[in-house]
Amino acid sequence: MEPTPFGALLKRYRMAAGLTQEALAERASLSARAVSDLERGLSRAPRYDTLDLLTRAMNLEASQRATLFAAARPALPGEDAKATPLQVLPFPPTALIGREQEVTQALDLVRERSVRLLTVTGPGGVGKTRLALEIAHNLRADFADGLAWVDLTVLRDPSLVPQTVAQALGLHEQADRPFSEQVRTFFQDKQYLLLFDNFEQVLSAADFVADLLVSCPRLQVLVTSRAPLHLRAEQQLVLTPLTQAAAVTLFRERAQRVQPHLDATEPSVAAICEQVDRLPLAIELAAAHVRVLSLPLLRERLSDRLRFLRGGARDLPERQRTMHEAIAWSYNLLPPTQQRWFRALSIFMGGYTLAAAESICWGEEPFTPDEGLSTIAALVDASLVQVEITGDGLPRYHLLEVIREYAAEQLRAAGEEEDYQWRHAEYYAALAEEAERVGAGQGGREAHLERESANGRAALYWAYERGEVTLGLRLATWFGRLWLTRGQMSEANQWLSRMLALDEARGAQAA
Repeated sequence: MEPTPFGALLKRYRMAAGLTQEALAERASLSARAVSDLERGLSRAPRYDTLDLLTRAMNLEASQRATLFAAARPALPGEDAKATPLQVLPFPPTALIGREQEVTQALDLVRERSVRLLTVTGPGGVGKTRLALEIAHNLRADFADGLAWVDLTVLRDPSLVPQTVAQALGLHEQADRPFSEQVRTFFQDKQYLLLFDNFEQVLSAADFVADLLVSCPRLQVLVTSRAPLHLRAEQQLVLTPLTQAAAVTLFRERAQRVQPHLDATEPSVAAICEQVDRLPLAIELAAAHVRVLSLPLLRERLSDRLRFLRGGARDLPERQRTMHEAIAWSYNLLPPTQQRWFRALSIFMGGYTLAAAESICWGEEPFTPDEGLSTIAALVDASLVQVEITGDGLPRYHLLEVIREYAAEQLRAAGEEEDYQWRHAEYYAALAEEAERVGAGQGGREAHLERESANGRAALYWAYERGEVTLGLRLATWFGRLWLTRGQMSEANQWLSRMLALDEARGAQAA
């Protein structure tokens, strides 16, 4: 049976989508003449970027997309396949802002250092996909046989990854050869760049990637994922929030699209960017609201970030239309123990040590030293927990504020907040008492306790609000002594006075 010609197939898909040639042309940013020529077979060598625009404009499923690409392949020069490398790559709808250093670093890793597997990691909304697209477009001329972009967003079954790659390459199923073998054969002697977007929910398919790298010596792989693949060939490029200058530039650019006359030079723009952790997705979601809100009012509304950061563009995946969904995507991929730790970590303010996390998250439960470390490491891998090295060389962990708000919401929903708040306050009271018992001259301990001032204050607020007088007096006494030595006399006296007044009121009630 003769395969359906490309032009007839394009027309069939267009009509099934309920589009005229003019409507399809407008959606795909093409001319109506170009669509007409393709359907009538007058344009016999459609470019792959044109095909990508058309398939996205018609919202084709993966199988339909692969069929359309395969139908176009006979129109490509058969005798000179090397002259027309296979390039299946989306075109980004907006300019990339503030990632020049990361792009340069990635290009150096791929071109100069010949890294076989480059994984761009980072939290949801930090811009991994957009950066990978920029890298890929810069590398288009570097791979003689082409490159292919494979979006794994909708997959949950890792066993389907080889099939999804095969479809992107236009390979057809063969009864006697599994998709993994077909893909391996396709890449065997090719200089090719394979790109996987959103690998985190199919991490066990990393074995398939490892097999390709071993079997196909000229293949290089670029991955975006909230967690690394943990393969020997892997080089991570960890994407962090934008610099303040880049964040402000991004906000201004996006805000002026919806409000061209907006005065985006106000100092409040920088404050807004800080409120949303300088995450590109959060900045874009916030900027969309300037159509109806002034900048000061927008800043005020951002006190409830998760509820407010909604309404992303229609052509974004659902998980990227709100910050809540972007974070929920990562949270739902965690096993139960890691979910519980993540929720509990929302209690901390200003960061925490591994010892603090272990004490509060495990509580009285027995655990081995390796369990706490492996759990926090898994949350770092999942890009939900950030880690930095302090001046004394010790790691300190924290959650980005918008992520911490989501974790706190889940903690309340699980009915665990009160228990973990108690553990948190008890831990920091004991920590301060221990520092006092060690005595003066222990500069390292004092510096460590000073770094925990935000946690001390949070514990004091909680103890005062709950009327936990004994615990509150312990915290006020020992953190108060620290603050007195640091010249913060008013804060030390204020907390001690509050707790003594609460104690006196409780005594009067008892009498």
